[in-house]
Amino acid sequence: MSRLLINEYPLQVLPTLAIAIGLNEAIALQQIQYWLAIYQEKKDLYHFHDNGWWVRLSSVGAAETFPFWSKKTVLRTLAKLRRESLILTNGQARTSWYTIDYDTIARTGLGNLLLDLEAYRHFAGMECPVPQIARCEKCNTEYPFLEQHHIVPQSIGGPDITSNIINLCPNCHVWIHRSLDGGKKTNWKRDE
Repeated sequence: MSRLLINEYPLQVLPTLAIAIGLNEAIALQQIQYWLAIYQEKKDLYHFHDNGWWVRLSSVGAAETFPFWSKKTVLRTLAKLRRESLILTNGQARTSWYTIDYDTIARTGLGNLLLDLEAYRHFAGMECPVPQIARCEKCNTEYPFLEQHHIVPQSIGGPDITSNIINLCPNCHVWIHRSLDGGKKTNWKRDE
């Protein structure tokens, strides 16, 4: 006998989380956590940005995931999670990227609800999702992890495609963002 009445993926309600942040917010936050876990398990690097795992969700995708809510309710729920700093977002109005801010959860007293805060910090991307030795494309030094840098920044319309990304060690990545050349834009190109 199945535990489910209908053969579809269930959404989980965590009662303690619902009491702490609200029912709708708890359902949405747990669903984001579920997707993040899947992407990390699959090592789906399309969803790995800015040293963490992110979920890409459009308004259409949100309506399909939460068909029992109106579009306004979905937007209001995500806005409340953002206002309370429980999630971080990056994107445009129609499609955004979402991730959970585990440090905020820890600071707000919800941290005692997490099963293992250190595991979540690791999960959030503070360690490399694909453990291997790789070479920085700038300094050619071997590192156990590299960071992706957009040659043309996304903030000014640069695409999120392989040809616009170089893999840098943390030192070179910091250097490029805090350029020592008087704030001039540095033209970084992939060595070919």
